[in-house]
Amino acid sequence: MLNDIYGELKNQLSASEMNNLKIKQFQWIKDRDAASQKESKEAGEGTLGYAEEARILHEMTRERCYELVTYYMK
Repeated sequence: MLNDIYGELKNQLSASEMNNLKIKQFQWIKDRDAASQKESKEAGEGTLGYAEEARILHEMTRERCYELVTYYMK
């Protein structure tokens, strides 16, 4: 869903706006990945660690979808 929203924003935003969003999106991806890895390490090795990592990735991605639609979509 995130990729679909991002693709639609490419059609709606100006080149300058899209460039600014691209920079913010790359930083968001780094932050999301760091948060999920942190949760995975805190949960420990094995299934629980993987489950926590997946949970964080899912929650943060869902929140990002809402942010993009709310603040950027016209």
